Order: sequence, then C-alpha cells, then structure tokens
Amino acid sequence: MRYIGLFLLLTLATVFSANIENGKKIYDQWCAQCHGYEGDGMGYADKFSFPRPRDFTVGVYKFKSTVSGMPPLDEDLIRSIREGMHGTTMPGWKRFSDEEVRDLVAYIKTFSEDVFEDMEDVEKVEISTVPKCDDAKIKLGKELYHGEAKCIDCHGKAGRGDGEKIWEPKFKDDWGNKIYPANHTHPWEFRRGTDLKDIYTIITGGIDGTPMTSYVDSLNDEQRWALSCYVRTLFLTRKLGPSIRFIRVDNLPQSPTDPFWDTVDYLDLPMAGQTTLNERNFTPVLTNVRVRGVYTETEVAVLLEWSDRKLNRGEDGLPPDTLYLKFP
Repeated sequence: MRYIGLFLLLTLATVFSANIENGKKIYDQWCAQCHGYEGDGMGYADKFSFPRPRDFTVGVYKFKSTVSGMPPLDEDLIRSIREGMHGTTMPGWKRFSDEEVRDLVAYIKTFSEDVFEDMEDVEKVEISTVPKCDDAKIKLGKELYHGEAKCIDCHGKAGRGDGEKIWEPKFKDDWGNKIYPANHTHPWEFRRGTDLKDIYTIITGGIDGTPMTSYVDSLNDEQRWALSCYVRTLFLTRKLGPSIRFIRVDNLPQSPTDPFWDTVDYLDLPMAGQTTLNERNFTPVLTNVRVRGVYTETEVAVLLEWSDRKLNRGEDGLPPDTLYLKFP
C-alpha cells in the first residue's frame, strides 16, 4: 500500500504540474502583454490601459463572490476571464476551452501562492432570498444612497460617478493609481454584472484594493437589498442602431432642458478610445453620447447628452469638451 500511495501521489502531482505548465503557455501568449510575464501588471501595454491591468503578485482581486479581504474562488476568476471587464481593455476570452481556462486560473494563482494556500476558511457573500424591488424598497434605497450610506460622496447625486470625494488627491487604489467610481447610470460599464445579486454582492463584499468599502457591518441585509434596488433604477436604457430619424415639429424646443426633449426618440452612440494625442487612452472616459433631433421648415435642433465627471474648458492644456456635427 505504501508503494501504491506513493505512485498515486506522484501521478497527481504530475497532472497538476502539467495543467500549470499549460496555463503558463496560454498566459505568456495571451495575457502577459498587459499583466506582465511576472504577473505584476507591468506588461508592454500597461501604460495604455485605464484602469491599469491587475497585479496578480499581491493576490488582491476586485470582483469576486467572497467577503472583503478574502481571495476569490476559482469560479470568480473563471468568470472574469470568460466575461472580461466591461469598460476596460480586458476582453472576454471565449476562445479558450473550459480546461484551458482552468489551467490558466491555476497558473495565475501561482503568482501569489500564499494567498490561495488555505481556501477552506474562505467565506462567500451569503445571498438570501432575492426580494422584490417594490416602491417602498426603492424609496429606502434612495434614502440610504443620499444619506447614511454616503454613496453620493463618490458616485454623485445623480449616480454618474462624479462625487466630490473623487477629486481628492488621496482618492486612489492600493497601488497608488487614480481611480474613478462606477457610473451607476451606465450599466454597460459595470465590471461584475448588472443583476440584482451582482450589485448586492458588491455592496456587501466591497471592492478590495479600492475606496469602495464593504457595507456588511454598517447596513443590515434589508438595507443592502434596498440599496441594490435603487441603484438599478438609475440605469439608462441604451438604444443602439445605424441611424436615427429626426421628427418635424411646429416649434423648436427653447433650451436643452425643455421637457419636450423627453418625448423625442433617441439614439446612443458608443465612444472609442482617444488614440490621436499623447497620452493615448484606449479606454474612453466617455462611453456614450445620446442624440435627439427635431426640425421645422427652416431650422433644425440637435440635443447631445453625455455623462462627464468634469467640465473641461481647455485650461489644463488638453482639448476642451467639444462635439462637432457634420452635415452632408
């Protein structure tokens, strides 16, 4: 039995090593350009990415199903690889087989082996029965968002990620990089997902390595669900397409805030990165411009809307906030 046990041990060790070796091959070919060959987030393309690529050597991960301060589960890393990180340069990797993704996860974990040594004590965020987001719960969530939870300090009163705190010099991640809170009106930018359970998980577990704290001790379960419900009410419905038809009216709206604009159909235009001027930013700060238009026999009016954290008039040497319309 002693020899059989030794044989089995060696066999399992060989298989495990082979998986990690395969994961290394995949990583070096497809991941190292951003995350670095040493896993330190300092690949060839790291300076062109915002936010910066994950540094795997410290074992701190933002988006996971575990409680604050604990490492992610394999399923969390698999999800990040498969789905990517919306609003960043991290794409979703559908090209890999399930086995290849598992091998890749096994290799990534070797960059911070001590963090993943004892996974038996890792706690997941407990998901209770998902409640119905009725008016009372949404009202409570709004009160918390603007009050006790202090969400507006970072995310802003309208949820656009433009709160006053983000302009403080110390508002950075644990690696010293500038960081911006989520724009809650843009669900297509959410890294973890837009499902109610995803939002609840973030509120409960926080986002490690960032100023986004866990609310598990400061808000009870009902309050955290209420906050999640309210965040979802801030979502804009994105409408994409190849063109938009302007409507004819008798009189043009008198201002950009004229309530009439709310009755006019719109089209959302996705924005690309800025690659013309240095420093190049392949991840756009503005991800969407909404277009509406009306016309009379002699005039045309176009309303353009976008979420911008800061008004830029060009005083800092960078181009001012400007949009140009080109007519054929």
